[in-house]
Amino acid sequence: MAPALRQAVSAWNQKEAGLVGTAAVIVGKALAAAAVRGSNAMVRAGLVSPEDRKYIGPAIVAGLPATLLGGYVANRVAQRYLNSGEELTPKKEEALIRASGVHKDTPVGVADDSDDAYFEPTGPLGEIRLGQNMSHPATLAHELGHASIHQGGGLSRVNQSWLRPLSFLPSAIAAGSVGPAAGLAWGPAAGLGLGALAGVVAGAPTLINEWQASSRAKDTLKALGPTPAQTKANHRDLHSAFGTYLTGAALPAAAIGLGAGLFKHFSKGSS
Repeated sequence: MAPALRQAVSAWNQKEAGLVGTAAVIVGKALAAAAVRGSNAMVRAGLVSPEDRKYIGPAIVAGLPATLLGGYVANRVAQRYLNSGEELTPKKEEALIRASGVHKDTPVGVADDSDDAYFEPTGPLGEIRLGQNMSHPATLAHELGHASIHQGGGLSRVNQSWLRPLSFLPSAIAAGSVGPAAGLAWGPAAGLGLGALAGVVAGAPTLINEWQASSRAKDTLKALGPTPAQTKANHRDLHSAFGTYLTGAALPAAAIGLGAGLFKHFSKGSS
């Protein structure tokens, strides 16, 4: 890392707590404004009655911590099954890179967070980062899958480089409109189920991208001739990681949809 960049990162770390607090206030205000605009739009579209839109704001406020808590639990559960196999050795790393078909000079570095692993689409080759606790053949094979998509081009790269980053917009629409509209119209169960479905559909670019990377990872790992026990452990790692993405896609709209239905149900019941 260049000295100037290292200094910038250090300065960021020192100010991080204050910036997070400021960001929380800004995000809170933005969500409040979005709730008002979204509820007005749903009323105009006939998705929500005027008297029911008062439940949307509280549902969004309650749904956000529920989403964070659910995501945390999903990640903790996945961590129980991640890295369950052999450790990654330099020899195994070299063999995986060769078997994956990516360029032999594709860089593999160390992530700052020991529990993190990711692919950075920088330059023609990209760069893989693995945390110390994620140094496992299945994890590297998965990130090599992303590198393979990046280096290979085609529709898969378009999805990974462009559609996936932009999918936050339909995901936000699903969470702020489809979930609460279903919950208010047909009850908490509908808000939960249809919200989850809408979230998964909206998050399809991310889910497809992660599934493709894991599918390529399985082929890469298979080429190394693993034992049945190693294959089972590798697949468990990959499936557990995909489960966190699936949960992250479904949970926001499901939680807000459930909340909207519950707020209306209990408010009507107490009136």
